[in-house]
Amino acid sequence: MDEKTLSQRLQGLYEKIQAYFQLRIDYFTLVLGEYVVFLMARIILAVVLFMTMVFAVLFMAGALVAWIGISTGNWPMAMLAGAGIFIFIAVMTFLLRRPLIMNPLNRLYVRLLELRNKEEKDA
Repeated sequence: MDEKTLSQRLQGLYEKIQAYFQLRIDYFTLVLGEYVVFLMARIILAVVLFMTMVFAVLFMAGALVAWIGISTGNWPMAMLAGAGIFIFIAVMTFLLRRPLIMNPLNRLYVRLLELRNKEEKDA
């Protein structure tokens, strides 16, 4: 009788361990899903803001080229000035890519990791 109860106890323990690991997997999946949703929301917001800024800059560049062309009467020079402004912006973006792009992404990633560690300590 003791062997039967021992085997039943071991079977129950095995089932509980299996359930525990399944719960841990489910928890990890939920946390990962939360991070993915948070990151996707940030990416979508950044893309929308970027597209809005691109359109605004393009319209302002068109207005600037039109203004230069009308005031000087030299449309080819106005187009070259507009192209020069875009080249200047591209060079500045390339030179400042670390503080403008890489550092904010790194800070976001570190904040996500800190949030995860904080939640694990609270749990």
